[in-house]
Amino acid sequence: MPLAHLLVPAVRQRETRSLGGEPVEVPFYAARGYKVWGATAMMLAELLALWENSEQ
Repeated sequence: MPLAHLLVPAVRQRETRSLGGEPVEVPFYAARGYKVWGATAMMLAELLALWENSEQ
């Protein structure tokens, strides 16, 4: 998947999950029918931030 696809605002989403019995807002990337979340989503967010900042 091209990294540019991950920059599309609709691809970055949030949902509520239950962690330890408590509701928690969890960010994820919607990618070709999959939800990329957790540590992978955090690494992608850092990579995309670096990429966006390098183009300025």
